[in-house]
Amino acid sequence: MATHTEHVVLKLLSNALEPAGLDPAVQLHDHAQNRSFNGRQEVLSLFHMLFQEALSGSQLEISTFIADQRAAAAEFVLTGRHTGLFLGIPASGRDLSLAMTLICQLRDGVIQAATLYYDAGALLRQIGLG
Repeated sequence: MATHTEHVVLKLLSNALEPAGLDPAVQLHDHAQNRSFNGRQEVLSLFHMLFQEALSGSQLEISTFIADQRAAAAEFVLTGRHTGLFLGIPASGRDLSLAMTLICQLRDGVIQAATLYYDAGALLRQIGLG
């Protein structure tokens, strides 16, 4: 049976998390870009961009998921066709398959902080910029 922590993090990864699942002051750090997204709206907008605007037919395949009451880690592959603005990069029309890891810290069942890891070089090569 899934814990509340699992439920919250999996909802974030499926772009279906309600704002109440994120602390108002949540911070997500994109390690590859050395960039932070601050607050509910910025974090939710990032996931909306990834899964709805930038990649057509996006799919997420989770290979590893570990969680307890305070933290969760998900290792996954994000796939789709790059048909929209992706982290500031115009659409290339190319298929993308990117291994990623998301680590979340939670308190009282709400995501307080998260770090997203992926290979920016692999991303750029796949969309024709590297």
